[in-house]
Amino acid sequence: MSNQSCSAYANPSGVCDPLADLKAPGLPPEAVEVICQLLSAGSDDALKALSAELARSQAFALTARPSLDESGDALFKSIPPHHFVYPKRELPNPVEYRQIPADDVGRWFQAGGEFERAVPDFEYRPEQHQMSVAVAEAFNGQRHLVVEAGTGIGKTIAYLVPAVLWSLANKIPVVVSTNTKNLQEQIFTKDLPAIARVIRAPFKSALIKGRSNYLCLSRLEQLLSHREAELAEDQLLPLAHLCAWIFRTATGDLSELDGGAEVSDRLASTPEECRGRKCRHYGRCFLQRARNLSINADIVITNHSVFFSEPEKPLALPKTAQVVFDEAHNLEEAATRKFEREVTAYSFNGTLRKLHHASRRRESGLLHRLRELLFANNFLDAAEARDALYERLGAAIKHADKLRLSSRRFLKGVAGLPRKEESVMRLRPAVHASFAWSEIVPLLQTAQDDLYALTAELEKIQDLCKGPEDAPAEAVAALPEPVADAIRELGVLLSALHELADNLEFTTAIADRDWVYWAAVSRDYDGKPIGGLHAAPIEIAKFMAETVFAKKESVVLCSATMNVSHSPAFIAHRIGLDLVEPDRVTSLCVGSPFDYRRQCLAGVPLFLPDVAGSHPDAEGDYTAAFATFTGRLAVLSRGRMLVLFTSYRMMMTCAERLRADLSGQGIRLLVQGGGQSREHITSLFREDAPSVLMGTDSFWEGVDLIGEALSCLVIARLPFDAVNDPVVSARSERVAENGGDSFREFALPNAIIKFRQGFGRLIRHKEDRGVVVVTDQRIFTKNYGGSFRKNLPAELVQYADEATLLAEAARFLIPQHKAIS
Repeated sequence: MSNQSCSAYANPSGVCDPLADLKAPGLPPEAVEVICQLLSAGSDDALKALSAELARSQAFALTARPSLDESGDALFKSIPPHHFVYPKRELPNPVEYRQIPADDVGRWFQAGGEFERAVPDFEYRPEQHQMSVAVAEAFNGQRHLVVEAGTGIGKTIAYLVPAVLWSLANKIPVVVSTNTKNLQEQIFTKDLPAIARVIRAPFKSALIKGRSNYLCLSRLEQLLSHREAELAEDQLLPLAHLCAWIFRTATGDLSELDGGAEVSDRLASTPEECRGRKCRHYGRCFLQRARNLSINADIVITNHSVFFSEPEKPLALPKTAQVVFDEAHNLEEAATRKFEREVTAYSFNGTLRKLHHASRRRESGLLHRLRELLFANNFLDAAEARDALYERLGAAIKHADKLRLSSRRFLKGVAGLPRKEESVMRLRPAVHASFAWSEIVPLLQTAQDDLYALTAELEKIQDLCKGPEDAPAEAVAALPEPVADAIRELGVLLSALHELADNLEFTTAIADRDWVYWAAVSRDYDGKPIGGLHAAPIEIAKFMAETVFAKKESVVLCSATMNVSHSPAFIAHRIGLDLVEPDRVTSLCVGSPFDYRRQCLAGVPLFLPDVAGSHPDAEGDYTAAFATFTGRLAVLSRGRMLVLFTSYRMMMTCAERLRADLSGQGIRLLVQGGGQSREHITSLFREDAPSVLMGTDSFWEGVDLIGEALSCLVIARLPFDAVNDPVVSARSERVAENGGDSFREFALPNAIIKFRQGFGRLIRHKEDRGVVVVTDQRIFTKNYGGSFRKNLPAELVQYADEATLLAEAARFLIPQHKAIS
């Protein structure tokens, strides 16, 4: 048994006990049966010893146990079923809405109001009061509202209170959508309970994530049934822990699991394999439970990804006329992601592996399983039909193997489209005439032929399994359950292959001028380059205007960075809000209550090389000088530093230059990447250890490091989007085609919003205090630099020499240094 498996289950004293959660009280005998049999299923003596120890601890006999299939069936039956309620809630005519007096809403936040009486340490903030009134007025007036809410005003409470009161008054739900799961969790576990204590009127709330976050019991059943073919030895213990976790979790949210991702990733719910009400586990399904709680709730907390995934007839969200988008500056990107179409190695391999997979040790997959079921169940009466099906299954396996090879050759060819030093290349119709494209056309045609051949073979297998067209319905319904499940799975995989064929045709035709196409290069399992094809819509404004703003009575859009130069016009245009009747849209800007002059020292070092120098070594010179200066600043601040980059390569170069020096000073260096999540890295940074955290794109926003954990923020470059980003370049071109200035009207506003988000990482609380250093001199030397400066809450000071900057930073941070000492 590996140390990695053991370390995930250490007890509070730090001593590894792989059975700690398996011995917990309340685990039903059926679960213990399955777990013991899983642990003893392999050849690992350590796991067998664990099985025996667990059996002894639970007083189980090790002999005469039922089979794992029988135990698994008992396991699922022992899971308590959910009680589903399907409400018939219809949205009222807007003229029937009961308004919520805006002044009454505001009084909740006033000095001496309900919050001050019920919530310890609550402080009256006029900005929060003002925003809450504006949200109430938007709901009352059936208008859309854009709010820039400065950091620290308590914006979530400011919109949640009127949302709850509106829902209770009108008996209709309000949906709140965030960009990140972290904010989802904060609202659901912290903010809504606080409001419930204050309002005291009962209301129901629910949190709903995308389906891939939830455990699928049907997939778990299949994995248990085919464990010998599907599971490696090192996956038995994580699966055993997962079987115990089922009885502890209230949500089935796989993010609750600590470790075992190699197993849990294979058990996430997928749309292709979901049978809905026809699934025998429907009454115990975690996804259906989450959805049922959502459609019954008064306040639903979701995320942008789920919101834009919902079809015309919602599955996960209730009918609603009022929606609040938090982190709304990300709406254009979120909507674009949901429409993106792609063809990658995973697109092929994910489906092909489910169809057939052969290794030296074992053979697995649906086609192999169908061959076994064919003779084990005799579900085809005629010998001739059984022989035909057996022959078709063999042919399908050959076609799948051919497609696996030809698709890989094709995608290897796609990897050759970008220049050697680039990983992305935008594809335009003219690429069809290039020599590079002509070389991959034969590879594309072969892959398409193999894909169509496999699809045709599987369709014949599907017809044979279902029997003759004139077969009575009761004969089809009487098929053994494993056979029926296999036929259903075959239909799911056929749908996936049809979608793959459509995406392959679409991404290679490059024919729709309202879409942008590109090739991207990543690393294959052998470490060599492999390509992928992608396409995304250039504009989403019309979609947003027609499907969101025109169909909802009130949409509230809020963020700390909704404005550029005190106006929401840029984001409003990008998401189609300017296509709505002007009298239906209102806006509000409430600043931060923080005293940035007292809490923040912001400087720009003029002594570093020019980040945009014209000589060949300019980038290298800047990176070297930046790393040296940042290292000195990190020693002065005793770590507690976040460094934001726009280039992964520059970040890694600086990390290599600084790692040894920082370590010698007792400062830990944390660098984004290496398979660690943002949440894990930030949790390490919060620990009581001097640390420097280096991050790129995802660390510019959504990272809250309150208090002494963060005292110094360094911004390496102004965050302009990469000019070679296909979506960025296509949108810039579209602005120019429409007669606009692509830099002033697109690139610059986007960079300002991201810059403001990055700057906002430092001061998150009224007691926070710290230093911001923007090392990109263009903020003063370029004419557009003034646009960045006037969008900041603090004044930037220029420093001509390093000694002066470091001395002033030290004086500014002295109170914190003393407190730490």
